[in-house]
Amino acid sequence: MAFPTYVQNNEGDTVEIDTPENISDATVKKLRFKKPDLSTVDVTASFTTDGTDGKIKVVTAAGGFLLDQVGPWKVRGYVERPSGKFRSLPAEFYVAADLPAPA
Repeated sequence: MAFPTYVQNNEGDTVEIDTPENISDATVKKLRFKKPDLSTVDVTASFTTDGTDGKIKVVTAAGGFLLDQVGPWKVRGYVERPSGKFRSLPAEFYVAADLPAPA
């Protein structure tokens, strides 16, 4: 199976997690990223639509969160709902280095 691939430090890339149920009542939404150096970072997520499809996302941005390390990454979702606190299964993706600028 091929992993999704992103380019290092792109602005505007969307990383999305699909949970198996309606999470429209979630009051906390986060994605936890595990970087190639094994450090982790939690990033506030938003609904991809309205949460009824179970999808949450993070969009990379300058001055915010960037996919800043080349190599294999892992990500998992976390939501808090009135019925409890839930984590998704982890997903994997790869971040590739950009080509150098012309001389």
